[in-house]
Amino acid sequence: MKGVNCSTVTVYSSSVATCTVGSTAAGNVGTGDVYLVDSQNRDSSLPNAFTYGATWPTYTSITPTTGPSYGGFIVTVVGMS
Repeated sequence: MKGVNCSTVTVYSSSVATCTVGSTAAGNVGTGDVYLVDSQNRDSSLPNAFTYGATWPTYTSITPTTGPSYGGFIVTVVGMS
């Protein structure tokens, strides 16, 4: 599997950054490279650094279980991946 684009990159320091990993094409599973390009167009990669698994999280509860029809409220989903 090839690398997957990241979005919402947050840089905390010269050695720490986070991002939201995108989905794979057609839900492919497997291991892929992680690529990072900084604001000065310098790039780096870490081969086989992230693995997409074939399992989905298991949800055990949601709170609240009812709400108004106009939406816009927060629910809490509890489970494990």
